[in-house]
Amino acid sequence: MEAMQISSELEEKNYNIYYHRNVTRKCIHLAGKRNLTIYVAILTLIFLPNILSLTEDIIEAISVGLWGYQLNLKGGNGSYCSGREPFIPSAREEFPHGTAPDVPINFPVDEPNFCSDNPGLEVIAYVASTISAIDKRNITRHTWGSAYKHGLKMRVVFMVGRPVNVTEEKILQSESEVYHDMIQGEYTEDYHLVTYKILSSLHWVSSRCSSVPWVIRADDDILVDPFLLHKLLPRAEEDGFNCYLWPKSYVIRNGKWAVTKQEWGYKYYPPYCAGAFVLHHHQLLLRLLEASCRTPMMVWMEDTYVFGFLAGVAGGIRPELKVMQHSHVGDMIYEEDLGSVTSWAEIDDRTSWWENIVKFHKRSTEYSGKEGNFNLHILGF
Repeated sequence: MEAMQISSELEEKNYNIYYHRNVTRKCIHLAGKRNLTIYVAILTLIFLPNILSLTEDIIEAISVGLWGYQLNLKGGNGSYCSGREPFIPSAREEFPHGTAPDVPINFPVDEPNFCSDNPGLEVIAYVASTISAIDKRNITRHTWGSAYKHGLKMRVVFMVGRPVNVTEEKILQSESEVYHDMIQGEYTEDYHLVTYKILSSLHWVSSRCSSVPWVIRADDDILVDPFLLHKLLPRAEEDGFNCYLWPKSYVIRNGKWAVTKQEWGYKYYPPYCAGAFVLHHHQLLLRLLEASCRTPMMVWMEDTYVFGFLAGVAGGIRPELKVMQHSHVGDMIYEEDLGSVTSWAEIDDRTSWWENIVKFHKRSTEYSGKEGNFNLHILGF
């Protein structure tokens, strides 16, 4: 169905090109014989919609660019830079639209020595989770979260918000005592307030893991190939965000991801990283946090705000290493992807595919001893 739709769109596009080209030729030919003004007017009417659409996009791009430039000229009013007591909303109705967000910096459940107790770490991954998502965390722990057991210098922590009842309090306490990888921040778990979870996570990594060079932001339902990632780190852009990039995403006005014109009046968002998996160097943490002090929250989506708005203010997105493979099927990974794709989203049987990933790299090491050339191909969301 998707292939047919793409084919249909291409045919329509080719027809339009053919049509406009022939009309142009005919008008030019006739213009040489008759009134030039008439045919210039005809051409203008034919191409005017395309010209206006292109002009609108150019004006919007300039407007968004000027909006971002003005932010760099303003002082910050966010709590992270001002030192004042942060205000963290407890419901979407309290969302501080149009003002810089405050950063939650307190952690009632913490592992302050997590990175210092694991010397030599190269990668720290903070996974956005919720207290009730027990199965997702356990699968992550036993798959790519166990990379350190395979000799890779990488560890994973799970970021959660306030427990809402006694049951969640017990879950949090139990997992913290057993695994020592649970970090609870002072923010409310709400789909529309995930930005606060990510900002809090950035602060935690910045203050607890300052010696770890690489940082991963991940969802709790993805699968990562840490062996391939380890080989590719020398290629990763240190001054940019390595991610699946949305370069020109339409603003959705209805449904789950709805944003009103009052919140963001433009037709497109600035370029941003899909939030399921983002790899970046530690040096960008403080730049993101400092950018949050002067960048108003115009939209509630955390990937758009943190890895779009803030990333642009902090230095821009330059995805030299594109790492996200998204499975539309949601239940399998193609064998040919092994060794060339670093992360997948919406994979049902992560445990079985993790075993395949481990076997693949074990065979590669035993029989070839070569790292090979990796061409990271991407399927769109």
